[in-house]
Amino acid sequence: MNHRIKLPVLLVALILFTNTFSQDLVNTKVPFLPGNAYNILKQTWDVNACAKEISPNTTPAELANYKEQLSRVFIVNTNASLVETYTNLSKVGIRNKVNPDLKNDYADFSVEKFNPLKYFFNFYSASQMNYRVDNTNYMIIIVPRQ
Repeated sequence: MNHRIKLPVLLVALILFTNTFSQDLVNTKVPFLPGNAYNILKQTWDVNACAKEISPNTTPAELANYKEQLSRVFIVNTNASLVETYTNLSKVGIRNKVNPDLKNDYADFSVEKFNPLKYFFNFYSASQMNYRVDNTNYMIIIVPRQ
């Protein structure tokens, strides 16, 4: 086979494989809101920055746990009228024992600055946990461990 043909064939195969693999990852991690359309706004987190905000002395074991928890957190934008029954962010407690300056972000919510580790979210539920940022179209979704 000619080398000019091998490279394009290899590139096409690699692109198809990568696209299929990426779709499989998205399909297994994307949260599900029944009967609702949504856009994922955030699904990756800086675990070190999030951990540092709640406690300056985080152990490697805690970091590993936080990383696992954050891997299952999504912020989505959706139709708020369909999610009015979900727990409002204002009702979720804050983990401010070590850092008493931590405050709930529901009144001044920012997707970019939001830190899920600040909250007493139910990270260990067997079912998906849905939280609504008060009076907005933003949802914080925590999918169960696979």
